[in-house]
Amino acid sequence: MPSLKNELPVEEKRAMSLEEFAERWSIGRNSVYNAIARGDLDSIKVGNRRVITLEQEEAFRQRLEAKSA
Repeated sequence: MPSLKNELPVEEKRAMSLEEFAERWSIGRNSVYNAIARGDLDSIKVGNRRVITLEQEEAFRQRLEAKSA
């Protein structure tokens, strides 16, 4: 459900904040930052914010699946 800030649900956005990504994956923010630092998760800077696109999320999922196979 959109918040009072007129934000779209993550499913309708093209990119999400690191906090939204962490919540969506049920992991902590530090785990997100560590995955970025290791190169497992790509992100982009938009102004002062760092965001993860849906394509980057999918690439992360595929990397995790490949590692666990």
